[in-house]
This record gives sequence, C-alpha cells and structure tokens, in this order.
Amino acid sequence: MAISSLLITLDPATVEPEQTVQALNGLKQLTLGAFVDLHVPAVLDTPNPQEDRRAIARIGDLPGVAKVDVISIFLDDDTEAPSRRQA
Repeated sequence: MAISSLLITLDPATVEPEQTVQALNGLKQLTLGAFVDLHVPAVLDTPNPQEDRRAIARIGDLPGVAKVDVISIFLDDDTEAPSRRQA
C-alpha cells in the first residue's frame, strides 16, 4: 500500500479551478482537502508504489493542473510485517 500526501496547484488559465476540483473529486483513490486559492491538498491511496507513481502522473496530466508536489509517501510493505513482529 502507498499513501501519499500531495499539494496540487491549479492553472486557471487552462480550466476554471472549480472544474478542475470537480475532476479531481472524481478520482476514487484521491481524497481532497479544502481548496484554498489555487492549491488543493490531497491524500492518494494506492495498492503499491508503481500505481502511486502512475496516479500522480495522471493527476499532473489533468487539464487545469499546473503541478503536483509530493509532500510525503507512506509505504506499507506487508512482506516485512512478520519480521518486525519476530524482532
């Protein structure tokens, strides 16, 4: 599992910010925070790091998105869990 904290910056010159926020709301793996000025904080929850990278790229490619800053990434590797319990 990969959980990423993102800060999405909107580009009002290409698409109205409200429309971009609506498009972002339609992404099932993405949870949006409060839209402030041209910034939207978000949490992305994906099954693995590869899907996380692909989802971040898709978000960045959406019309109206200027950039996506990745603030943090939490990786939960189930294969390591038993060894942690044994230690």
